[in-house]
Amino acid sequence: MMIEIYSKNNCMQCRMVKQYLNKHGVKYIVKNIDDDLGVREELKAKGFQSVPITIKDDIVIQGFAPNKLIELI
Repeated sequence: MMIEIYSKNNCMQCRMVKQYLNKHGVKYIVKNIDDDLGVREELKAKGFQSVPITIKDDIVIQGFAPNKLIELI
C-alpha cells in the first residue's frame, strides 16, 4: 500500500513529514484537506481532526514524529 499524508496548506509539520520522506526516498500521496473538502470529510470519518496524518497499512502517525516515521522506510 502507498503511504498517504493528510496535509493542509501552510502547515509546517506537514512540510516536515514530506521533507523527511523525500530525504529517505519514500514515495507517498498527499491528500490536502484545504484543496478538497471530500478529503477533509474522509479524514474526519477516520476520527482525526488535525494534520499531518501519515498512514501506511495499519500504521498511523499523527504529527511529525521521525522516530515513528522510520517505521515506514
